[in-house]
Order: sequence, then C-alpha cells, then structure tokens
Amino acid sequence: MRRIFAPLLKNQLLLPAHIFQFILGVAAGRALLGGLAPFSSAYAAAAVFIYGKASWSAVLGVLWASQSLASAFSSCAVVFGSLVLRRWKKTTFSLPFLLVAALAVGVIHFIVKEMWVFFSGASISVVSVVCESLLVALLLSLFVCGTEFKEHKILLAVLFFVTIINGYSELQVASISLGEVFIDVVLLGTAFYLGPGGGAGAGVLLGLFTARDLWTVLPSTGIYAVTGFLAGVFRYLGYPGTVLGFFLASLFFSQFYRDATALSLNLATAFLAGVIFLCLPLTSSLFARGKKGSVTRFPLQVEIGFSQQPKSSEVISGDCFAFRYLTPNRLLLVLSDGMGAGINAARGSRTVVNLLEQLLENEISLQAAAAVVNTALYFQGQEDNVATVDLVVVDLQEGYADFLKAGAAPSYLKRGRNVEMIRSSCWPAGILEEIDPQILRYQVLDGDLLVVASDGITEIDESAVTPGAWLYRYLVELPLEEPQVVADLIIKNALIAGGYPNRDDMTVLVARFFTSGEAR
Repeated sequence: MRRIFAPLLKNQLLLPAHIFQFILGVAAGRALLGGLAPFSSAYAAAAVFIYGKASWSAVLGVLWASQSLASAFSSCAVVFGSLVLRRWKKTTFSLPFLLVAALAVGVIHFIVKEMWVFFSGASISVVSVVCESLLVALLLSLFVCGTEFKEHKILLAVLFFVTIINGYSELQVASISLGEVFIDVVLLGTAFYLGPGGGAGAGVLLGLFTARDLWTVLPSTGIYAVTGFLAGVFRYLGYPGTVLGFFLASLFFSQFYRDATALSLNLATAFLAGVIFLCLPLTSSLFARGKKGSVTRFPLQVEIGFSQQPKSSEVISGDCFAFRYLTPNRLLLVLSDGMGAGINAARGSRTVVNLLEQLLENEISLQAAAAVVNTALYFQGQEDNVATVDLVVVDLQEGYADFLKAGAAPSYLKRGRNVEMIRSSCWPAGILEEIDPQILRYQVLDGDLLVVASDGITEIDESAVTPGAWLYRYLVELPLEEPQVVADLIIKNALIAGGYPNRDDMTVLVARFFTSGEAR
C-alpha cells in the first residue's frame, strides 16, 4: 500500500489531477458520437501517452463508465498497446511517432471490436466499426497534440468541453442535468477570469452549442450572454461576487418560466453550479494542506544559468540582463535588448536594467516601473534610445511569476514535456509617450524550467509564422533540466539554426525551480 500511494503523497497536487482525470474518463466512457463510442478508447490511450503510469485514474474512469462490454474490451486493448508503444518511445514525442501511434491504436480498436462482433453475434456493420476506429485515431491525435505540442490551450479546452458535455448531458441527479451544471460552471469561470466581455462572448458560444433547435438559438444565446456579462461585472468582488452576478441574471430570467417545475430545476441548477464554483478554490486549499491542517507549501529554491553571444561584427552585446532577490522570497529576472547592436545598444539596455532594479527594490509596481523607464527613454529625444523590457518577478513562497513585456520576445515555462509560450503585444520602451503593458501571472511549481530569451534567439527562423516556434519545439523535446547546460545548448542550436555569423545579439536566461530537499 505504501508503494501505491507514495507518488501521490510525494506531490499533493497530483490528487486533484487524478480526480479531474477520473471525471473526464467517466465522461469519455459515456460519450457517444452519432451512436459510435470513440471517446473511450481515444482518451484512455491519450492518457497513457501523456501521463504514463499516472494514467490509472483516467483509465479507471473510462472502464467504469463504458456503455458496453465491447467498449470496455477495446479500451483495455488500446491501453495495453499504448503502454507498449510508450515504453518503446520512452520520454520524447514527435509528430511522426504520434501518427504511427494513432494508426496503431485505431487498428487495435478495429481488431478487438470486430472480434467482439464475431464472437457475440452483435449486429454492428463493418462500416460502423471502421468509422469508429478512424475517429479513435483522430481523437487520440487531437488529445495528444493539444497537450504535447500546443502553443495555445484552445484545442484541448474544446476537446475537454465537448467530451464532458457529451458524456454528462443525459446524466441527472434529482432531475438536475449535470451537463447543464457544468455549462454554468464554465460560464462562471470564464466570466471570472475574462470579465464582462469574455463572459458575454462565452455565453453566446454556449448558447449556440446548447440550443435544441433553430427557434431556441436566439433566446438561448441571449440568456447565456447576459448571464455571463453580469457575472463578469461583479467579478471585482471575487468568487462570491461572480456568483452573485450569475444569480441576479438567473433570477431576472426566472420570470419567463411559466412552468413551476422548469423554474425550480433552473434555479436548482444555478445554485449547484454556484456552489461548485465556490468550492473550487477551497478544494485547492484543502489538497495543499498537511495532516494537521497547516499549509505545507515550502518556498521554492532557484538555480539560474545564462549564456550570451554578441552579434558577429561586435565585441559587446547590446543585450543586458540581471537577476537578484528583491526580498528573500521575491526573485527578479530582467532582460533588455537595446536598439541595434554594440556599445550604443548596450548603453540603452543597461540604463533600462539599472533603473528597473532600483525602482523595484523600492517596491514600485511593475507597471509603474515600466512607465518610468519608458518616460526616461522617450524624453531623451534620441532615435536610438529604444529598448525592450522583459521583466519577471517570481514569488517563491506563493509559487507564481508575474511577467511584464514591452516589445520583448516570448518566454517559455517548461513543466515536464509541456511548454507554455508567454508573450504580450506592447511597444518597446522609448517609442511612445505612454505604454500600457499587461501583467501576466503564471503558476510556478517544483521542477519547472523558465526560459527568458532575446529576439536574436527566438527569431532565428525568419520563415516561421509564429516567432519563437522553433525554441518552443526544441524545449518540448529537451529532457535536460540543468539551467546552465540548457542555456548553452539554446545558444548553440540557435547558431546552428540561423547560421554563423549571427545577425543579432543572443541572450538567454534559464531558471530551474525546486524545493529545498532537491538542492544538489
């Protein structure tokens, strides 16, 4: 028993992850698409490829909710085949391997389903089995691509949404549709994080998705849009405020219900969704507590590596960087790329870095500090007095990082095989009289790798549609975690990809976060 629960106890964040995987597995096991059941085998196989041995909760959910023995047998077969393929591939993924894996899983699903039809005498046509197997291969590819190769989370979010709505739409508890409850929770979450506009937009999409026929499209989209808008208006009051706005909209539209039963079900659905939404932060706090109820979060430690290569025609790099502790638990990483290259660019970037260090050390906010730097450069009145601002402040106690970017290249947060590209659209400092950079907040966990690079590295591939895509793909495949080694390898591969001599200054900072028990 101790060996079984050891991985769970090692990282308490795995517990809510396993719960989510089980819930999604149940939805995949129940979900049907035109009478076919491709979600169960596809999600079970995808969970094995993504999570490895930690996929037991997803597989258990799929098997528990499978609509037939045929689906259960085919899911077991594709899980076994996926384990064999994953063991052969080990840790890294590539697009050719994914295509081979999807084809293999589809073939396994077809063979097992056809064997079931043959021995059971079920009246299922070969065409149906072929279509279901093709859908299994397609859904598996989408699930894995959305997790392993994503630059945006929209693909995976849509897949999860469709799977859960499809799986739980007909499941009821006390006459309350769990599918409708989940839709309301999604609307609340969108309104809370994106505000009134995002809530209204999500409401329109949800209304289109849930409308039963053409005549109910307009009322459904209108009701969801107004509900999402009001929930977003009250989000400044936090979770309770978002739920308050949601309930106000629900009460307003309750006057249009002439059937008392339908009215009571609607209010009960809204109430249950509000309770679940309020419980989300409480659940996260509960999972982060120890045996005696005290918070067990420890301050993260950090190890930093860096590497720099000036433009081939220059002796001095025009990029400037710094890293320091503002307080014992607040780490500053800053990188600035001056206009052009050489000594003149270095003066501008050094001014930006020094000024930011002084301002933030005196507890000036990130946006105010960026505004001061922009004003200082702008009123110098020189055309070459322009520099990017790439600023990261990491709270090592709470485990989050605030990013501010003004004209800067994308940064990357690597967690295992998952890489998040962090970018923002804002003019560099010194061009406009005022700039309005956004603060982007991301969670930082034990084992994460943060990469901050200048555009001399990210924009090596001039033919790329998305700047920095080559570095994103490289980090996905990179199994190493030593910050200095990673920094040196990034510079080396950038020089290889762009060709020597390099056309711009290259600078990269790599930070690895770990708990004190992992210090080497």
